[in-house]
Amino acid sequence: MSDVFCREGIEWGNTWFEKANRADMKRFAMLGDSVTRGIRGRLNELCMQNEIAVDLCASSSQVTDSMSEKQIRFFFEVSEYKYQSVILQWGGQHGFFRRCSDDEEYRKIFKSGYENLVRVISEYCSNIYFLSATPTVLKEDLITPDEKRNIEIAERNRIVEEVCREYSGKYIDIYSGLTEKSVVHTDYIHFDRAANEGIAQLIYESIVRIGSI
Repeated sequence: MSDVFCREGIEWGNTWFEKANRADMKRFAMLGDSVTRGIRGRLNELCMQNEIAVDLCASSSQVTDSMSEKQIRFFFEVSEYKYQSVILQWGGQHGFFRRCSDDEEYRKIFKSGYENLVRVISEYCSNIYFLSATPTVLKEDLITPDEKRNIEIAERNRIVEEVCREYSGKYIDIYSGLTEKSVVHTDYIHFDRAANEGIAQLIYESIVRIGSI
């Protein structure tokens, strides 16, 4: 199937370079979607305590779409920044026209696409944190979990964890914690500032514990 038939009605991309005039700064890169974008600013505030800027490459494109690789390469090559670590959260919330959870063929395709992105990213930075995708709620009820959608997200997270082990990365599970405690959604996918701050704190503590800060 051609890439174009796997795309959503609208596709978008977004890059952010923090302290862009400071090429001397240590940097982390966050790669993901609009959920990642919501977390980045809060994580940047924490990391800046250690003089580390957090940049962003966010997109709606799927791991199976060649657009993803092109956007990621553009992000790394458009600047002269060097990155200490990459925090990867790509592909969890988009492309639900096929499901890994009930389609073994697509599960293999999804995993292959994810592995390809990891190989591309590794050309620029080999220290990769694999961040789980986050749970969602019903569109008409922002308190009740969307069980059908979350089953698929959980399966994609299992794939990400598999790839993480295969490429000797570090897996950060934020999915489990968010399903066990109350967080406020602003829509069925995204979180309010307080929730994003909590997620950023969890990521920051994981990176500190592992020793990258």
